Amino acid sequence: MRAVVSLLLGAVAMADVFDTNFPVDFIAKIGASLTSPYDPVILIRNMALFATAWFDTLAPFESQAVGLHSNFGRVECLNTTRNKNIALAFATKRIGENLFPDAASQTALNAYFQTTFQGLGLNYNDVSATDWSKPSNIGNAAAAAVIAAHVNDGANQDGCLSGAGNKVYNKQRYGDYTGYTPVNTDVTLVDRSRWQPNTINDGNGRFYIQKAIIPQWGLMTTLSGLDVGVYMAPTPTARKYKGSTIAFYYNMKPAVDDVLANSANLNDDTKGKA
Repeated sequence: MRAVVSLLLGAVAMADVFDTNFPVDFIAKIGASLTSPYDPVILIRNMALFATAWFDTLAPFESQAVGLHSNFGRVECLNTTRNKNIALAFATKRIGENLFPDAASQTALNAYFQTTFQGLGLNYNDVSATDWSKPSNIGNAAAAAVIAAHVNDGANQDGCLSGAGNKVYNKQRYGDYTGYTPVNTDVTLVDRSRWQPNTINDGNGRFYIQKAIIPQWGLMTTLSGLDVGVYMAPTPTARKYKGSTIAFYYNMKPAVDDVLANSANLNDDTKGKA
């Protein structure tokens, strides 16, 4: 009897957490499993895709919201916290499978969703996306639309874009395809205003030269689809710092003054853009 009561209380607790806020529970329980292998900049994109899928999933349940990458009409008759979280769960599962194909992440995702779905009586293998009377279908379809919108956004998530910097075979996920090389080398400083790779010593006689991460993202389509050019601050007047230390100081000072002047004269519009 005690075991039955414990099982029922566990199911109630799971349902309560799920109904209250599924995304928070998801991030808290397996977020670390999905974030550890990735650079912070890539993680920002990953979280943005999750958030976009969540918004697009919830939009049909509301009276006025419209998804960024999909528009399934209105399903206000399904507008309950449980249904919305079911839709969010299926969308999250699909986005997670797309963003984290490595074996460790897939294991963590499968374990989490199998436990969660089975505890709530949901079909873990439901991948259908055509019946808007089912919350699971809405989540699957919204996630699929987000994935389709960003599969060719220039991030090179799947490593499909080859070029001067990426391999033709055995392609690397998020690999550079622009052939970017830094202006400065680890031993030669050509331009003080540009990044210089550092040499890392692991203390065991091995040395590693830093490499630029995802330089191709300067060409990537923005997550919002907006032109980021309208938000760019003007380039400081004295950007090139070459020559002696004294010359470096006198070239740098006008640039710093430029930045301070721009900061001091921000209005509501430019503050928002900043």
